[in-house]
Amino acid sequence: DQLAYLSIAEVSSYLEEISSDDWAVEEIAFTGGEPFMNPDLPQMIELSLAQGYHALVLTNAMKPLQHKRAKLLDIKKRYGNALTLRVSIDHFTRERHEDIRGDKTWEPMITNLRWLAENNFKMAADQLQAAITPKTKWLMLNSPSNPTGSASTGNDLKALGEVLERHPHVWVMTDDMYEHVLYDGFEFKTFAQVCPNLMDRTLT
Repeated sequence: DQLAYLSIAEVSSYLEEISSDDWAVEEIAFTGGEPFMNPDLPQMIELSLAQGYHALVLTNAMKPLQHKRAKLLDIKKRYGNALTLRVSIDHFTRERHEDIRGDKTWEPMITNLRWLAENNFKMAADQLQAAITPKTKWLMLNSPSNPTGSASTGNDLKALGEVLERHPHVWVMTDDMYEHVLYDGFEFKTFAQVCPNLMDRTLT
């Protein structure tokens, strides 16, 4: 027995089928165990993005992701926030996470989560959900971001707001000072604009 990975040819065929059948598809998602174990995953992501789709990767953020860091940075540089990585976290404590995921799985996951955050990869709403604990007090948002210029769309902010509605003990601090430094027709929106029902918990 051996692992059989999804091939670039199969992804290309699927994208051609979407186009020829005129399906209303906006995002291509990659999942299944740990997608970054597939050596061709970066090329598949790029193929999807090059055809105008958003791409989503569901990952455990372990060493297979770490080995693809350079390629991920290159993709982000060219396609920006069209790529989202959704990280599977089994619990917010090391002990409970490793009870489920296995010994020595906490540290590499945290290391790669920090790397993703430091390089301004877009946060998926369910990652925020997984990160919130009873001790969480604030979510800090910087959009557009300094120094990368990464910015959250209205839909991105709305998804985060939907999570925060379930956690009334968490407040939001936003840094919008670069709202006029925009490119490529990007439409800036504040968190309070998109989520007016959370305005009383938002500090700008």
